[in-house]
Amino acid sequence: MIIPIVLWNNDLHLENFVKLGYFGDVFLKLADLVAANKELVPLSQIDCQIGVFTDIENLEELIGWLDKGASKAVFDFSIEKETINTMINFFDIIPRERLTLSVTLAGVSEDPDFFQTALVQMRKCASTVIIKFAADIVFDDVVSIVESLQQSRGKEGEQDFLQLIVQGPAWTPEQVGQLHGMKPQVDCLVEAFIARSEDPPAPPTGPIDAASAFIACARTDRPDGLYTTVVTDERGVALGLVYSNAESIRASLECGRGVYWSRSRGGLWRKGDTSGAWQELVSVSLDCDSDAICFTVIQHGNPPAFCHLNRRTCWSADKGFGKLERTLKSRLEDAPEGSYTKRLFNDSELLRNKLLEEAQELIEAETPAHIASEAADLMYFLVTRCVAGGVSLKDIEKDLDMKSRKLKRRPGNAKAARIAEAAKVLGQTPAQESAV
Repeated sequence: MIIPIVLWNNDLHLENFVKLGYFGDVFLKLADLVAANKELVPLSQIDCQIGVFTDIENLEELIGWLDKGASKAVFDFSIEKETINTMINFFDIIPRERLTLSVTLAGVSEDPDFFQTALVQMRKCASTVIIKFAADIVFDDVVSIVESLQQSRGKEGEQDFLQLIVQGPAWTPEQVGQLHGMKPQVDCLVEAFIARSEDPPAPPTGPIDAASAFIACARTDRPDGLYTTVVTDERGVALGLVYSNAESIRASLECGRGVYWSRSRGGLWRKGDTSGAWQELVSVSLDCDSDAICFTVIQHGNPPAFCHLNRRTCWSADKGFGKLERTLKSRLEDAPEGSYTKRLFNDSELLRNKLLEEAQELIEAETPAHIASEAADLMYFLVTRCVAGGVSLKDIEKDLDMKSRKLKRRPGNAKAARIAEAAKVLGQTPAQESAV
């Protein structure tokens, strides 16, 4: 598929940035970030690859961006014979999955075997390689060169498999689709945009229409040309099965909602226009064979139902942490008479004490069944606290993901002052405290 290049500046609207993030990683130019206000970059909202770093002296800055939440850092990599081993050793302190190497395909025709060997070496320290082609290269030559490099990427599914991205002339959507269809697939680094219905067709050169590129990568064997589409919520729970086509995909990307193709009505189905149960689009992706689409959405509505039977999903009843969160949100808005949850919302001291109490009981639990039971109790009060503060499970999961990206870690030692304060609330003596 495509890795959109976002030309970041103070005039870039967050909405456009988020829309390009529907497809996964976006590429942010380091030069733009230096010129603009770095705090504008919403790394907590979008997966970004940031680069290109060009000097070993930039290592601390590179790590700094990874600590801020960038999914990967992109480094301009020299593959000269004298330097390759030195450079690879230099990247030892950066996790492989967080590093992209950008290399210029110069001199390959003179020594193609060396470049293939270099790719094998690069697999040891990076998970992704961007190969930059000259602007005047013929596309058929790109395909031939990439085919010759496929074996050097390793085996798909293995830990050291190398994602390959090509960068060069303005690829057409059809060329993006052809590269994506290679085995293993190849992605394209391109300047891209989300077209609006009133926009004129994209020119043959220049920034690429992201929807056109995505559609060119998808495959279908249905006589009607529709794409089988699975719809999941933001936590990966399948809500239902629908169908898409080029028109519905474009409409969905433009408005940022779940829009599909209705076979019975022969037209666009803008989910929620009549029922009120609309969907906020989070991402659009292809499966491993590119013959099924996944729409990840946030389901809204009262109730937030996807199924025509007014259930959340077309397969099963609501359950798990998602059900707990939705129940608590409904209690916050309109609780029945005598609701204990409503009492917790209205009494912050009670909620605080119950959190401390349940945490202590979880610590003291010993058998698996007891631990599970106490953890469930604690989760109820924990999610109640979050809902009361306007925080969702999605917010928590995103924060966990961001923390997992930090390379520089704090010691994580217990805080004596916090322990002493908790002991006061629980009415423990110092001796009791040490036994907990």
